[in-house]
Amino acid sequence: EGLAHVWSGWDHMLFIAALFLPAALRRKGRGWQPVERLGPALTDAVKLVTAFTIAHAVTLCLTALGVVSLPSRLVESLVALSVVFAGLNNLVPMAERRALFALAWVFGLIHGTAIAGALLELGLPTSGRLLALLGFNLGVEAAQLLLAALLVPLAFALRHWRGYAPTVLWPGSALVVLAGLIWFIDRAFAMDWPLRI
Repeated sequence: EGLAHVWSGWDHMLFIAALFLPAALRRKGRGWQPVERLGPALTDAVKLVTAFTIAHAVTLCLTALGVVSLPSRLVESLVALSVVFAGLNNLVPMAERRALFALAWVFGLIHGTAIAGALLELGLPTSGRLLALLGFNLGVEAAQLLLAALLVPLAFALRHWRGYAPTVLWPGSALVVLAGLIWFIDRAFAMDWPLRI
C-alpha cells in the first residue's frame, strides 16, 4: 500500500517532482549551476525523501492511533500549499538547499496526517497495527528511493544541456504550482470540482 500510495498519490508525486527537478543543479546568484558529481546530488535527494518519510511516519502513526486529530479540510489544504511552495521555490528562490531538509520534514508531518484518514478507511488491522504502519511507511520510502534512483541520474545526465532550465525545470515547476493552486482552491473552499487531484 505504501508503494501504491506514492505511485497513485498526486500530492506525493507532485511534491517529489518539485524536489527532483533541480536535483542536479545548484543555485548560483539568480541562476542555476550544474553539480560536478552525481554522488552528492543523489545523497541530497535521498536525505530529502528520507526526512520526508520519517516525518510522514510520525504523524501517520499518531493520527492512525488516535493521538492526533485534525480537520481533513485543513490538512488537505496544507498539503496543497506544500506542493505550491515546493514548485514555486524552483522558480523564485525562497529556501536555500539546507533549509529544504527542514521543510521536507515539516511537509512530511502534514502529508502523514493527510494520508492517515485514507489509510484508516483501508481497514488497518486492530492487532498488529504498528507493524502495518511500519510496512506502509517502508513502502513509501522504497517508492521514493526508486524515484530518486531513476530521476536524479537522468537530471544529472541533462544538467549541462542549456535547454534544461527553460524547457524542463521552469515549465515543470510551473505545472506543479498550478496543480497545487487548483488543488488548494478545491480543498480550502470545498469547490467539489469534477476534476479532482
